[in-house]
Amino acid sequence: MPEVKHTITDYKYEFRASSRENTVVLYLFSENRLVCIAAFVDNADPLPPPKEHAAGHIAITYRYNRLSDVMSMLRDEKPVHFIWTRETQTAKLTSERSLLKRRSPPPTFHL
Repeated sequence: MPEVKHTITDYKYEFRASSRENTVVLYLFSENRLVCIAAFVDNADPLPPPKEHAAGHIAITYRYNRLSDVMSMLRDEKPVHFIWTRETQTAKLTSERSLLKRRSPPPTFHL
């Protein structure tokens, strides 16, 4: 099966705190459809693999120190895409911002 590519049109995030951990949860939407839930955590080692849910969205986990990079991409670069490949269980968040506007290539985050 080929990769599935969604253009991120909106997002929301929340900060969660509990007695066990602090987590940031980022919800990524494509045309009002939830396509990805990304959790940013400190203490998971190794990180859990991406998981496809019956509702159709993908759950992914990043280390907390990547949060500012991802938020910067969502705020400053357009378009941003979420790409899921079921065969390899690979999720990517990537940008197509023109390389003429920046000196280094846009970041791509692989799980």
